[in-house]
Amino acid sequence: MSKFYISNKEELNEEEKRTGCVSYGRIIERYIQDLVLCNNIVNLEPYEELWDNMQNGYEDIEIYQYYVCNLTEFEKEKLLEYGIILSYSNVLDVDVLCVDHFGTSWDYVMTDIKWTDNWDEM
Repeated sequence: MSKFYISNKEELNEEEKRTGCVSYGRIIERYIQDLVLCNNIVNLEPYEELWDNMQNGYEDIEIYQYYVCNLTEFEKEKLLEYGIILSYSNVLDVDVLCVDHFGTSWDYVMTDIKWTDNWDEM
């Protein structure tokens, strides 16, 4: 199981401290610099292509938001390792962050990824 390195525990929110897990928001903040909400992407690109390009083989999930972004291969690799849902838009030629939750701040959507402040545990 992957761990997520935190250099300063003071950065953690109360839920992260309580659970020992890192939030969705913290992962996104670390690896994606610029996001643009683009829920209309499903009107630009055949929906099936977004699903076909989705990495990690997700099938029975509902996507509520789509964000376009440009990612390096390293960023993609790390995000996929942490279970973040990514796709690719052939029409726009950009990576797409697919968000499968809504109604809660990303800082309080907890993942199952444990955080550590010990670099040796990485």
